Amino acid sequence: MFSTENLSALYSIIGVIPFPLYFISLIICWKNTNCRYLFLILIFVETVDTLTLKMAFNWGRYFYLWGIGMCLLFIVPILGRRLLAQSLQTRFSFFQSVLKDYHFSKQEGGLLFLYVLTGFVFFLTFVEFVLFEGAIIGDYFFKKYLFSPILIMIFFVECFLVMSIASRFRGHSLTISETS
Repeated sequence: MFSTENLSALYSIIGVIPFPLYFISLIICWKNTNCRYLFLILIFVETVDTLTLKMAFNWGRYFYLWGIGMCLLFIVPILGRRLLAQSLQTRFSFFQSVLKDYHFSKQEGGLLFLYVLTGFVFFLTFVEFVLFEGAIIGDYFFKKYLFSPILIMIFFVECFLVMSIASRFRGHSLTISETS
């Protein structure tokens, strides 16, 4: 089921899905400033991810450290979204409405959990590589059998959460707190 050929094809598909998914979600919930702000941040971070991925593949085991860094890059803007809006509210009226409507949703909490879980998976894989190179363990068990399936499952749950945020606020300018 999870052969290398199947996973390569699946990874190719997964590699192109986030941008259209984020853009579609952005369009669906455009009237909600909070969701618009969230998806614009996710699109920016996904752009950084896409632009640095090929370079990171050449880093060998340090690719997994890059993966941890990318997870942090997804986590920090979501957690710091309100602080960024506070610092920019005097310059842009958009951020004033974001602050007025700001509420941390359950789906955002789910996304944060997935990003932390993904970072943990990358960390375990990096540790496994270090232990293997130090001749402490004899095989890349986690990398061979668990890494890819776990990331694929996380990806599909992330897609579901993103679409649930978009569908929950489609065409509405309601704040998240009004609908919770």
